[in-house]
Amino acid sequence: MPQRVDYYEVLGVRRTANLARIRKAYRRLARRLHPDLNPADLLVEEQYRQVQQAFEVLADPDRRAEYDRRGGRAPKPAPRAPSQYGFAGFDFAHDSVRDERPLQELFGGSSDPEPPSETGSDIHARVSISFPEAITGRQVRLRIVRQEACDACGGRGRRPVREALADSGVPCPACGGEGRKLRRFRHMVFVRPCSPCQGRGALFHTRCSGCSGRGLRARPARVVARVPAGISDGGTVVVPGAGHHGVRGAFPGDVRLHVEVKPHPVLERQGGNVTCPLPLTLTEAALGGKVEVPTLSGPVTVRLPPGVQPGTRIRLAGRGVPAVPGGERGDLLLEAQVHIPAIRDDRSRELLDELAEHYPESPREELRRSLATPDGAGEATA
Repeated sequence: MPQRVDYYEVLGVRRTANLARIRKAYRRLARRLHPDLNPADLLVEEQYRQVQQAFEVLADPDRRAEYDRRGGRAPKPAPRAPSQYGFAGFDFAHDSVRDERPLQELFGGSSDPEPPSETGSDIHARVSISFPEAITGRQVRLRIVRQEACDACGGRGRRPVREALADSGVPCPACGGEGRKLRRFRHMVFVRPCSPCQGRGALFHTRCSGCSGRGLRARPARVVARVPAGISDGGTVVVPGAGHHGVRGAFPGDVRLHVEVKPHPVLERQGGNVTCPLPLTLTEAALGGKVEVPTLSGPVTVRLPPGVQPGTRIRLAGRGVPAVPGGERGDLLLEAQVHIPAIRDDRSRELLDELAEHYPESPREELRRSLATPDGAGEATA
């Protein structure tokens, strides 16, 4: 038995209400109960469905008369077809009008009037840091301009019409307020409900003027990025989700910070190791002993063996570049550089002469022997 439903009570009108009053009441309720304005609210969704049913019955004179005769029992739903086909829809008078678009566009309906979701794009920035900052790490504060969700429409790209137009909406520009669209293919004309306004001829939402329907607006923002210790020249730091916002709630992009490390006047990086010159006096290199060496992590005391030669490398384990994920911390390599003192007076000259007499061997003897010409070399025979 058909369910008894008081459609007049659903729309809030009297039983003697004319079609204009019924239409006005429907549009007011449809605007307030529309699912787009009440997402995930099942109660409002059911109320919206009843309002739709009530309007479909009371706006049709024949179905309304049948409804009144049946004492408030809902009549059988009128058959619907999303598109109308047949010879009644053919128009052979427009022989010159030819639309060669694919048939799937004729039968598949128009596209969604709302822009599709789109993941936000990344923002690229550059920063230049010093060599010590690359070893120890630092924080970088960035000022960027990114696309963020529009406050006026909440990122949806559209807004409800003004209260003055809430009852009647605004004419649908896609169909000119007709509620239907015609598609011609050769000599055939296809009629179907307008998709943007769902056949109502009016829109209860308009494109947001603040963001031109994109749902996004450009705004300045500040981002804090942590440059990790041990980053190399040309490395990239990623700040997830700090890039441009996505369209209609899609995931945002990232901020990608490209790092440039300035060269150091003394230190040099070799993979995970750091090389540093170690200036020594003549007596320190000859006698050895303890010397204090300044490093990026503070002064270090190094014990030297006697007779350190120029160019000798002394390795300090674990004092190089900090470990990266999956690796170990590098070493600090000290390269000995012997400083030759200047002769200030006759006494200093005498001391050096005595040292030369005590060590008469020449340090270039090995070089001379390696470059000496072998016996018979350079002679030619016929």
